[in-house]
Formats: sequence, C-alpha cells, structure tokens
Amino acid sequence: QATVDNGCMWYVQGSHHTPIRPHRPAGTGGGAIECVCSENEPGATPVPLHPGHAIAHAGATLHYSRGNTTGSHRRAYILNYRSAAMIQVERDHGMDHGLSNNQRTVRNTGAAG
Repeated sequence: QATVDNGCMWYVQGSHHTPIRPHRPAGTGGGAIECVCSENEPGATPVPLHPGHAIAHAGATLHYSRGNTTGSHRRAYILNYRSAAMIQVERDHGMDHGLSNNQRTVRNTGAAG
C-alpha cells in the first residue's frame, strides 16, 4: 500500500503541457536526476494506492514523493520506456544505463515482506 506518509507519488495536474524544467543530478552515482517540485505546486495531488494497484505517467509529467516517514516499507516496481534517441541524449549526459557496471541492487533487502 502506498500512502501519503509512506511515500506515495504526487503528480502536478496539467504539467505535461508545460515546458520541461531544468534538471540536476540527484545525489551521487546511479544517474538519477531531479528538478524542483513539491506539493505546493498548483494542481499537486497525492495518489495513494491499494496493494496490487499501479499508476503510469508520461515522462514530462511532474511527479515526486515526499519519502517514507513511517516505520514500514513501501515497495515500488519501476519501468521506463524510452526511444533510442532519448537513450542517446541520456548517455551524452553521462548516464550509462548499466553499460560499464551492469550490477542491479535492491534496496531494503532485509525488509520483512
């Protein structure tokens, strides 16, 4: 289950119709990026989910999570579909998509089910 307190996704309604905001690296390593976005955005809406439910969004949709402030876990399964041109742009900006280190890790591996 994804709740506001354990980090459900927030979306900004209509943001896919606005220009893409500048992004910056999010932390070190991994190639993750972020832009400034919060629940104070006009149209920001949390989307809690029941177990077994899923959501999908376009890449240009502003989305974020507050993070998990509870003592329990929230699991997520993320799929990204990109065109070959987008992958090349990302690689031109330093993301290697596992080319040099194809090791995948799972966070919270010790978590109880």
